[in-house]
Amino acid sequence: MGKKMSYEELKQKVKELKNVSIALRRAESALRESEQRYRLVLDNAIVPILYFDLTGNVLLINTVGAKNLDGTVDDIVGKTIYDIVPQFADDILTRIHRAEETGRGRMYEDFVELPQGDKCFFTSVEPVRDSDGTINGVQMVCVDITERKEVERALEESEEKYRLMAETASIGIYQLDAKGKIVFLNDAYVKILGYNKADLLERHLHSLLPKKEIPVLDKIFEEVMAGKLWKGEVSAEHKLGHKVPVNITMVAMKKDGIVMGVHGSMEDITERKRAEEELIESKKELEIKSIDLEDVNTALRVLLRTREEDKKVLEEKVMFSVKDLIMPYMEKLKMSIVDQRHQSYLDIIDSNLNDIVSPFMTAKATEQYKLTPTQIHVANFVKQGKSTKEIAEILYLSTSTIDSHRNTIRKKLGITNKNVNLRSFLLSRDNS
Repeated sequence: MGKKMSYEELKQKVKELKNVSIALRRAESALRESEQRYRLVLDNAIVPILYFDLTGNVLLINTVGAKNLDGTVDDIVGKTIYDIVPQFADDILTRIHRAEETGRGRMYEDFVELPQGDKCFFTSVEPVRDSDGTINGVQMVCVDITERKEVERALEESEEKYRLMAETASIGIYQLDAKGKIVFLNDAYVKILGYNKADLLERHLHSLLPKKEIPVLDKIFEEVMAGKLWKGEVSAEHKLGHKVPVNITMVAMKKDGIVMGVHGSMEDITERKRAEEELIESKKELEIKSIDLEDVNTALRVLLRTREEDKKVLEEKVMFSVKDLIMPYMEKLKMSIVDQRHQSYLDIIDSNLNDIVSPFMTAKATEQYKLTPTQIHVANFVKQGKSTKEIAEILYLSTSTIDSHRNTIRKKLGITNKNVNLRSFLLSRDNS
């Protein structure tokens, strides 16, 4: 038998047991408080949290996780993964075993079909150890990234649309990084300069410009990186060595407010420049032709003026011949012929002669005095010394009509109510 404990030893042992009991109660209280805090955190978490043992039994799940599975915490705890998510049970069990074997956690991205609809989760699987460090389960935290994935998908679709638009655009499109190196370009860009994409990607824009253009480009690039939009014409260098006139646009490319580089477009304006040059040449040719035409017009005006002068000389000669070489003899014939029939013939000849010269007189009279053709006939007969009665008989008009024409002629000549003989005035005008 063992040695009997003394009273003092027994008393000490009881005291130690009391201390252990107090410590255990404190530990139990702390454990309950810790469990309550953990449960509070678990239940108030906005993401699903699950705890599995190594065989896939659900030991713990929070309210959000149960709700995602269209149940309650009490409904799900104690079930296996094959009961709650049979379509993913094998994958989850594989993850549990991997965490047990490696002792490390891992992140997964899952697309899950749930009663509330399809969702995408970013899932963390971490091993759980007991006080001895032995892995006895895993904790799974699932973050719903459905909206983020939808945004990413929309962004990818938008980027794909932009890429297609950029690749199929008829003008060159390019992007430069903050140092001026080409990081993107489309087919139209390389076609303008005669390269292929592999030749140009990662090359500095300096290599595509004549040396004299580089300082200008550096200044433009600096202004664009500072936020300024730039548009203008420059000369790019073709792979074969000749210069290509291009119209370029450059604008800062930003991400989260930070300038990452430059986005730009480039249009080959060779045909437009050629058309402009042809237009300038055509304009010069038109100016020369216009000068030549003006010279021709001047010559024509001189010829017309000379023709008019010759015409006036001819008219004056005809009028002189009729007036001075024919009319005097007509007057003598009229004085010598008494036969009325012959006299009528003379009157007809006289009238016809007046008709011949009247166009020459008409222009002058019309221009100076605005006489009508009948008034010109009357004026010519007056100059020949015909009386009102004689003129009326020749023109088959009444004497009162002839008197009216005579008065109108005097008025147009400005000699109304003046003591001036009409015949003498008309003769003096012919001689002037």
